[in-house]
Amino acid sequence: MQGQAAGKYIEHRKDGPVLVDYPDQSPEEARTRKHDEINAWRNAQENANYTFPFNGRNWDYGKATQERLTMSVMMAKQNRLPEGFIWTDADNNDVPMTAGELLNLSDAIDQVMFTKGLQIHMRQRTMKEEVDKLTEVQAILDYGVGWPDGK
Repeated sequence: MQGQAAGKYIEHRKDGPVLVDYPDQSPEEARTRKHDEINAWRNAQENANYTFPFNGRNWDYGKATQERLTMSVMMAKQNRLPEGFIWTDADNNDVPMTAGELLNLSDAIDQVMFTKGLQIHMRQRTMKEEVDKLTEVQAILDYGVGWPDGK
C-alpha cells in the first residue's frame, strides 16, 4: 500500500507482484486500473483461509477446506465414515467425530463461508461505487483497496 501512496500500482507478473509507475492516464483509465485492483483484492479474499469458533473449538474454513471436506461429507451422508474418524481443527488438534458431528461442522462452514462471501461482495461493490464517484486521477490512484480500518 505504500507504493500506491507514492503514485505506483501493483502489477501482477508471473514472478510476483511489482510496483510500477502509473503512466499519464485519464480518469477512466485510472478507474479501470483501480477496478482491476479491487477485483484482485476480491479474488484473494475469496480464496483465503479463515477460522471461526464452533462447538468450543476453532475451525478452518475457505474453499480449500470445503474441497477437503467434500469426500468426508459424502461418506458421512452415507453413514460410511470409518471407526475412529477424526477431523483436525484450526489449532491442529485431531477431533473424533461422528457422521452427525461432521455434517453439523460442514453446515456451519457453509454458513460462515456464505456470510464471508457476502461481506467480500458488498465491500468490493462499495469500493467500486466510491471509485466511480472520484473525478481526479490522483484521488482514484490514491484510493485504498481493502477492508475499512484494516479489518
